[in-house]
Amino acid sequence: MTKNEQLAVDRLLDALEVCSTREQRRAAVLRSLNPVEHVTQDDGKYSYDDFVEEFWSYNPAQHGGMPELGYTALALAGEAGEVCEKVKKAYRESDGAVEKDSFAKELGDVRFYLVKLSHLIGLTSDDVDCKNVEKLRDRKLRGKMHGNGDNR
Repeated sequence: MTKNEQLAVDRLLDALEVCSTREQRRAAVLRSLNPVEHVTQDDGKYSYDDFVEEFWSYNPAQHGGMPELGYTALALAGEAGEVCEKVKKAYRESDGAVEKDSFAKELGDVRFYLVKLSHLIGLTSDDVDCKNVEKLRDRKLRGKMHGNGDNR
C-alpha cells in the first residue's frame, strides 16, 4: 500500500470514528471513494485538490490588485477566525457544546483555502499531510510535542 493510499484509509477510519449513524458512515465512505460524485478525471479519480482547482476563481481587479497568494492567505486567516468565533460562542452560549454541521461548513472553508494556498506554493494537500505526519511522529518519538519553534 502506498503512503497516499494509507493516508486515504486513515482519513476514512477517522471519518467513520466520528460518524454516529449508519447514514453518516455511508456518506463518509462514499465521500472517500469519490469526493465529488458527478465529476471524474480521465483515470476515474477526482481528489479534493482537483475540486479546489475547478471551483477556484480569482480576478486581481476584484480584489484591489492584491496578489493571489496574499488574498488566499488572508482568506484562510479569515475563515480560521470564523471557526474560532464559533468556538467562543459555543462556550459563551452553550457550555462548549458545538453544532457539528455548522463547524463542518466553516472547517470546509478553511480546508478549501488551505488547499489553494498549498497549490500556489507548489504543494498538494497530500504533500502537506505527509510532511505534517512525518514532523509530528518525529516530535513524538523524540518527546518534543510541547515547546516552541518549527524545528524543536
